Amino acid sequence: MPSLNQSILKELPIRFPDLIEQTVIASVLSSLDDKIELLQRQNATLEKMAETFFKQWFVEEAKEEWKLNLLEM
Repeated sequence: MPSLNQSILKELPIRFPDLIEQTVIASVLSSLDDKIELLQRQNATLEKMAETFFKQWFVEEAKEEWKLNLLEM
């Protein structure tokens, strides 16, 4: 809106939830943040495990008789 300015915005009524509801909302959001952080750490651990398994299976335990072939598309 081209004519919207701070004077107009100052006059707009803004409703906020009461303090108890704000506290409950903050608690839920904090719990979600904690869960996200935990899942990110679990994901990093799983990625490291997958990398370790791949390296062990296909690099460290690679057999001499295995042949290297290029795939044609």
